[in-house]
Amino acid sequence: MSGIVYLIGAGPGDFKLITVKGRECIEKADVIVYDYLADETLLRWARPDAEIIYAGKQCRNHTLHQYEINELLVDRGLKGKVVARLKGGDPLVFGRGGEEALALVEAGVPFEFVPGVTSAISAPAYAGIPVTQRAMATSFAVVTGHEDPTKSVSGIHWEGLATAVDTLCFVMGIGNLPIISAKLMANGRSPKTPVAVIRWGTKSTQETLVSDLEHVADDVEKAGLKAPALIVAHVPEKMFDRGHDSAHFCLAYAELFAPSLGLGTCWSGFAEYCGQYDWEPFLKELNLPEGRKVGGAIMVGYPQYQYRYMPNRRPLDVTFDED
Repeated sequence: MSGIVYLIGAGPGDFKLITVKGRECIEKADVIVYDYLADETLLRWARPDAEIIYAGKQCRNHTLHQYEINELLVDRGLKGKVVARLKGGDPLVFGRGGEEALALVEAGVPFEFVPGVTSAISAPAYAGIPVTQRAMATSFAVVTGHEDPTKSVSGIHWEGLATAVDTLCFVMGIGNLPIISAKLMANGRSPKTPVAVIRWGTKSTQETLVSDLEHVADDVEKAGLKAPALIVAHVPEKMFDRGHDSAHFCLAYAELFAPSLGLGTCWSGFAEYCGQYDWEPFLKELNLPEGRKVGGAIMVGYPQYQYRYMPNRRPLDVTFDED
Protein backbone atom coordinates (compact mmCIF):
# COMPACT_ATOMS: atom_id res chain seq x y z
CA MET A 1 0.00 0.00 0.00
CA SER A 2 1.42 3.35 -1.03
CA GLY A 3 1.50 6.24 1.37
CA ILE A 4 1.58 9.93 0.51
CA VAL A 5 4.22 12.64 0.67
CA TYR A 6 3.24 16.22 1.50
CA LEU A 7 5.75 18.73 0.13
CA ILE A 8 5.14 21.49 2.64
CA GLY A 9 6.25 25.10 2.70
CA ALA A 10 7.36 25.54 6.31
CA GLY A 11 7.43 29.32 6.02
CA PRO A 12 10.32 31.77 6.14
CA GLY A 13 11.48 31.28 9.74
CA ASP A 14 8.85 32.46 12.20
CA PHE A 15 7.11 29.15 12.95
CA LYS A 16 3.76 30.94 13.32
CA LEU A 17 3.77 31.68 9.60
CA ILE A 18 3.17 28.06 8.59
CA THR A 19 -0.29 27.47 7.11
CA VAL A 20 -3.07 25.65 8.94
CA LYS A 21 -2.87 22.86 6.36
CA GLY A 22 0.88 22.59 6.86
CA ARG A 23 0.39 22.10 10.58
CA GLU A 24 -2.31 19.48 9.99
CA CYS A 25 0.09 17.50 7.79
CA ILE A 26 2.75 17.60 10.52
CA GLU A 27 0.26 16.37 13.11
CA LYS A 28 -0.76 13.31 11.12
CA ALA A 29 2.63 12.38 9.63
CA ASP A 30 4.35 9.05 10.24
CA VAL A 31 7.61 10.56 9.02
CA ILE A 32 8.85 14.16 9.05
CA VAL A 33 11.80 15.17 6.88
CA TYR A 34 12.83 18.75 7.56
CA ASP A 35 15.33 21.25 6.19
CA TYR A 36 17.86 23.62 7.71
CA LEU A 37 15.55 26.61 7.20
CA ALA A 38 12.47 24.93 8.70
CA ASP A 39 12.11 26.07 12.31
CA GLU A 40 12.46 23.10 14.67
CA THR A 41 9.64 24.52 16.79
CA LEU A 42 7.31 23.04 14.16
CA LEU A 43 8.31 19.57 15.34
CA ARG A 44 6.42 20.03 18.59
CA TRP A 45 3.25 19.26 16.62
CA ALA A 46 4.61 15.89 15.54
CA ARG A 47 3.17 12.66 16.90
CA PRO A 48 5.28 11.09 19.69
CA ASP A 49 5.89 8.04 17.52
CA ALA A 50 6.76 9.96 14.33
CA GLU A 51 10.09 9.32 12.68
CA ILE A 52 12.01 12.63 12.56
CA ILE A 53 14.76 13.00 9.94
CA TYR A 54 16.96 16.07 9.50
CA ALA A 55 17.95 16.66 5.87
CA GLY A 56 19.41 20.15 6.14
CA LYS A 57 21.75 21.57 3.53
CA GLN A 58 24.10 24.50 4.01
CA CYS A 59 26.83 25.77 1.71
CA ARG A 60 29.36 22.95 1.35
CA ASN A 61 27.71 21.08 4.21
CA HIS A 62 24.94 18.70 3.15
CA THR A 63 23.49 16.28 5.68
CA LEU A 64 21.92 14.46 2.73
CA HIS A 65 22.44 15.09 -0.97
CA GLN A 66 19.35 15.86 -3.01
CA TYR A 67 19.27 12.44 -4.65
CA GLU A 68 19.41 10.84 -1.19
CA ILE A 69 16.47 12.96 -0.04
CA ASN A 70 14.53 11.91 -3.15
CA GLU A 71 15.29 8.25 -2.41
CA LEU A 72 14.25 8.67 1.22
CA LEU A 73 10.88 10.18 0.30
CA VAL A 74 10.23 7.45 -2.26
CA ASP A 75 11.23 4.71 0.20
CA ARG A 76 8.93 5.91 2.96
CA GLY A 77 6.10 6.56 0.52
CA LEU A 78 6.32 3.05 -0.94
CA LYS A 79 6.22 1.66 2.60
CA GLY A 80 2.79 3.24 3.04
CA LYS A 81 3.90 6.09 5.28
CA VAL A 82 2.40 9.56 5.50
CA VAL A 83 5.41 11.83 5.00
CA ALA A 84 5.62 15.53 5.87
CA ARG A 85 8.49 17.04 3.92
CA LEU A 86 9.16 20.44 5.53
CA LYS A 87 10.96 22.93 3.30
CA GLY A 88 11.80 26.52 4.19
CA GLY A 89 9.58 29.17 2.60
CA ASP A 90 7.52 27.76 -0.27
CA PRO A 91 8.51 24.35 -1.70
CA LEU A 92 8.35 25.62 -5.28
CA VAL A 93 10.23 28.92 -4.88
CA PHE A 94 13.82 27.71 -5.24
CA GLY A 95 12.98 24.91 -2.81
CA ARG A 96 13.62 22.01 -5.21
CA GLY A 97 10.10 20.80 -4.53
CA GLY A 98 9.63 20.15 -8.23
CA GLU A 99 12.61 17.77 -8.29
CA GLU A 100 11.25 15.82 -5.36
CA ALA A 101 7.82 15.68 -6.96
CA LEU A 102 9.30 14.25 -10.18
CA ALA A 103 11.07 11.53 -8.22
CA LEU A 104 7.80 10.63 -6.52
CA VAL A 105 5.92 10.58 -9.84
CA GLU A 106 8.49 8.25 -11.37
CA ALA A 107 8.17 5.88 -8.39
CA GLY A 108 4.37 6.02 -8.40
CA VAL A 109 4.12 7.63 -4.96
CA PRO A 110 1.20 10.05 -4.44
CA PHE A 111 2.18 13.52 -3.32
CA GLU A 112 0.65 16.91 -2.67
CA PHE A 113 2.09 20.41 -2.64
CA VAL A 114 1.25 22.48 0.43
CA PRO A 115 2.21 26.08 -0.41
CA GLY A 116 4.08 28.16 2.14
CA VAL A 117 4.91 31.79 2.86
CA THR A 118 8.01 32.65 0.84
CA SER A 119 10.85 34.60 2.41
CA ALA A 120 11.03 36.76 -0.72
CA ILE A 121 7.95 38.66 0.48
CA SER A 122 7.79 37.97 4.22
CA ALA A 123 11.39 38.75 5.17
CA PRO A 124 11.21 42.22 3.58
CA ALA A 125 7.82 42.71 5.27
CA TYR A 126 9.31 41.95 8.69
CA ALA A 127 12.04 44.48 7.90
CA GLY A 128 9.40 47.06 7.04
CA ILE A 129 9.94 46.83 3.28
CA PRO A 130 6.97 46.43 0.90
CA VAL A 131 8.14 44.73 -2.29
CA THR A 132 5.43 46.66 -4.16
CA GLN A 133 4.03 50.06 -3.37
CA ARG A 134 1.76 52.26 -5.42
CA ALA A 135 3.65 54.84 -7.48
CA MET A 136 6.97 53.51 -6.18
CA ALA A 137 7.30 49.84 -7.08
CA THR A 138 4.77 48.30 -9.44
CA SER A 139 6.68 45.09 -10.13
CA PHE A 140 9.00 42.70 -8.36
CA ALA A 141 10.95 39.57 -9.23
CA VAL A 142 12.38 36.71 -7.20
CA VAL A 143 15.77 35.59 -8.51
CA THR A 144 18.15 32.87 -7.45
CA GLY A 145 21.45 34.18 -6.15
CA HIS A 146 23.03 30.76 -6.45
CA GLU A 147 22.52 29.01 -9.79
CA ASP A 148 23.20 25.35 -10.43
CA PRO A 149 27.03 25.21 -10.42
CA THR A 150 27.01 22.58 -13.19
CA LYS A 151 25.48 25.04 -15.70
CA SER A 152 27.94 26.37 -18.26
CA VAL A 153 25.89 29.50 -19.01
CA SER A 154 23.85 31.60 -16.58
CA GLY A 155 20.09 31.42 -17.02
CA ILE A 156 19.64 34.93 -15.61
CA HIS A 157 18.96 37.55 -18.28
CA TRP A 158 20.80 40.39 -16.58
CA GLU A 159 20.34 42.85 -19.44
CA GLY A 160 16.56 42.78 -19.02
CA LEU A 161 16.35 42.08 -15.32
CA ALA A 162 18.47 45.05 -14.29
CA THR A 163 16.05 47.70 -15.54
CA ALA A 164 12.74 45.99 -16.30
CA VAL A 165 11.69 45.24 -12.71
CA ASP A 166 11.33 47.67 -9.81
CA THR A 167 12.10 45.46 -6.80
CA LEU A 168 14.52 42.55 -7.10
CA CYS A 169 14.71 39.86 -4.41
CA PHE A 170 17.71 37.55 -4.59
CA VAL A 171 17.58 34.39 -2.48
CA MET A 172 20.68 32.41 -1.49
CA GLY A 173 22.87 35.15 -2.92
CA ILE A 174 25.03 36.41 -0.07
CA GLY A 175 28.11 34.57 -1.34
CA ASN A 176 27.62 35.96 -4.85
CA LEU A 177 26.72 39.50 -3.81
CA PRO A 178 29.75 41.12 -5.52
CA ILE A 179 28.79 39.41 -8.79
CA ILE A 180 25.10 40.27 -8.43
CA SER A 181 25.71 43.96 -7.76
CA ALA A 182 28.31 44.20 -10.54
CA LYS A 183 26.00 42.53 -13.07
CA LEU A 184 23.09 44.82 -12.18
CA MET A 185 25.19 47.98 -12.47
CA ALA A 186 26.83 46.81 -15.71
CA ASN A 187 23.38 46.37 -17.22
CA GLY A 188 21.96 49.74 -16.28
CA ARG A 189 20.91 49.61 -12.62
CA SER A 190 21.91 52.77 -10.77
CA PRO A 191 24.81 52.37 -8.29
CA LYS A 192 22.72 54.46 -5.87
CA THR A 193 19.89 51.91 -5.85
CA PRO A 194 18.96 51.27 -2.19
CA VAL A 195 19.65 47.70 -1.13
CA ALA A 196 18.66 45.80 2.02
CA VAL A 197 20.28 42.53 3.06
CA ILE A 198 18.09 40.61 5.53
CA ARG A 199 19.54 37.72 7.52
CA TRP A 200 17.35 35.14 9.25
CA GLY A 201 14.25 36.96 8.05
CA THR A 202 11.14 36.81 10.29
CA LYS A 203 13.03 35.16 13.18
CA SER A 204 13.84 36.91 16.45
CA THR A 205 17.49 36.97 15.32
CA GLN A 206 16.68 38.88 12.13
CA GLU A 207 19.29 41.41 11.01
CA THR A 208 18.90 44.02 8.26
CA LEU A 209 21.74 45.89 6.63
CA VAL A 210 20.82 48.88 4.46
CA SER A 211 23.25 50.20 1.85
CA ASP A 212 23.32 50.95 -1.88
CA LEU A 213 24.16 48.81 -4.88
CA GLU A 214 27.64 50.25 -5.31
CA HIS A 215 28.76 49.61 -1.74
CA VAL A 216 26.58 46.78 -0.45
CA ALA A 217 29.08 43.97 -1.07
CA ASP A 218 31.80 45.79 0.87
CA ASP A 219 29.38 46.76 3.62
CA VAL A 220 28.17 43.17 4.06
CA GLU A 221 31.77 41.98 4.30
CA LYS A 222 32.63 44.66 6.88
CA ALA A 223 29.54 43.85 8.92
CA GLY A 224 30.28 40.11 8.79
CA LEU A 225 26.77 39.30 7.61
CA LYS A 226 26.49 35.63 6.65
CA ALA A 227 23.94 33.29 5.08
CA PRO A 228 21.03 32.72 5.17
CA ALA A 229 20.18 36.15 3.85
CA LEU A 230 17.86 37.76 1.32
CA ILE A 231 18.98 40.65 -0.90
CA VAL A 232 16.37 43.27 -1.80
CA ALA A 233 17.40 45.79 -4.48
CA HIS A 234 15.31 48.95 -4.88
CA VAL A 235 13.74 49.44 -1.50
CA PRO A 236 10.53 51.46 -2.02
CA GLU A 237 10.67 54.90 -0.46
CA LYS A 238 9.05 55.75 2.87
CA MET A 239 8.91 52.15 3.98
CA PHE A 240 7.82 51.29 7.49
CA ASP A 241 8.70 48.98 10.32
CA ARG A 242 6.61 48.15 13.37
CA GLY A 243 8.21 47.05 16.61
CA HIS A 244 6.61 45.34 19.59
CA ASP A 245 5.46 48.73 20.89
CA SER A 246 3.60 49.41 17.62
CA ALA A 247 5.57 52.63 17.07
CA HIS A 248 5.81 53.32 13.33
CA PHE A 249 8.87 54.84 11.81
CA CYS A 250 10.35 55.26 8.37
CA LEU A 251 13.49 53.33 7.57
CA ALA A 252 14.68 55.16 4.50
CA TYR A 253 14.85 58.45 2.60
CA ALA A 254 14.05 60.55 5.63
CA GLU A 255 14.82 63.64 7.70
CA LEU A 256 13.36 63.79 11.15
CA PHE A 257 15.41 63.76 14.32
CA ALA A 258 18.93 63.11 13.02
CA PRO A 259 20.07 66.73 13.22
CA SER A 260 19.26 66.80 16.93
CA LEU A 261 21.41 63.68 17.40
CA GLY A 262 24.24 65.02 15.30
CA LEU A 263 23.81 62.26 12.78
CA GLY A 264 23.07 64.35 9.71
CA THR A 265 20.28 63.52 7.27
CA CYS A 266 17.75 60.97 8.43
CA TRP A 267 14.08 60.18 7.76
CA SER A 268 11.97 62.39 5.47
CA GLY A 269 8.30 62.73 4.73
CA PHE A 270 7.44 61.13 8.04
CA ALA A 271 4.48 63.34 8.96
CA GLU A 272 2.87 62.61 5.60
CA TYR A 273 2.58 58.95 6.56
CA CYS A 274 2.35 58.93 10.33
CA GLY A 275 0.76 62.24 11.13
CA GLN A 276 1.80 64.20 14.18
CA TYR A 277 3.77 62.21 16.73
CA ASP A 278 5.57 63.27 19.89
CA TRP A 279 9.08 62.00 19.25
CA GLU A 280 10.69 63.41 22.40
CA PRO A 281 10.08 60.25 24.52
CA PHE A 282 11.40 58.09 21.68
CA LEU A 283 14.57 60.19 21.38
CA LYS A 284 15.15 59.95 25.12
CA GLU A 285 14.63 56.19 24.96
CA LEU A 286 17.36 55.91 22.31
CA ASN A 287 19.85 57.27 24.86
CA LEU A 288 22.88 56.96 22.58
CA PRO A 289 25.77 56.04 24.88
CA GLU A 290 29.25 57.45 24.30
CA GLY A 291 31.56 55.19 22.34
CA ARG A 292 28.96 52.52 21.61
CA LYS A 293 29.97 52.01 18.01
CA VAL A 294 30.53 48.96 15.85
CA GLY A 295 32.27 49.20 12.49
CA GLY A 296 31.58 52.91 12.34
CA ALA A 297 27.83 52.46 12.78
CA ILE A 298 26.16 53.89 15.86
CA MET A 299 24.26 51.33 17.92
CA VAL A 300 20.73 52.22 19.03
CA GLY A 301 18.44 50.13 21.22
CA TYR A 302 15.19 48.99 19.61
CA PRO A 303 12.78 46.33 20.84
CA GLN A 304 12.89 43.61 18.20
CA TYR A 305 15.21 43.61 15.24
CA GLN A 306 18.67 44.77 14.33
CA TYR A 307 19.29 47.40 11.67
CA ARG A 308 22.70 48.39 10.42
CA TYR A 309 22.96 51.61 8.47
CA MET A 310 26.50 51.83 7.15
CA PRO A 311 28.44 55.11 7.36
CA ASN A 312 28.05 57.47 4.42
CA ARG A 313 25.32 55.32 2.91
CA ARG A 314 21.67 56.14 2.48
CA PRO A 315 19.52 56.36 4.41
CA LEU A 316 21.36 56.75 7.73
CA ASP A 317 24.32 55.47 9.70
CA VAL A 318 22.41 54.12 12.67
CA THR A 319 22.17 50.55 13.84
CA PHE A 320 19.04 49.30 15.55
CA ASP A 321 19.72 46.19 17.58
CA GLU A 322 18.17 44.20 20.38
CA ASP A 323 19.20 45.50 23.78
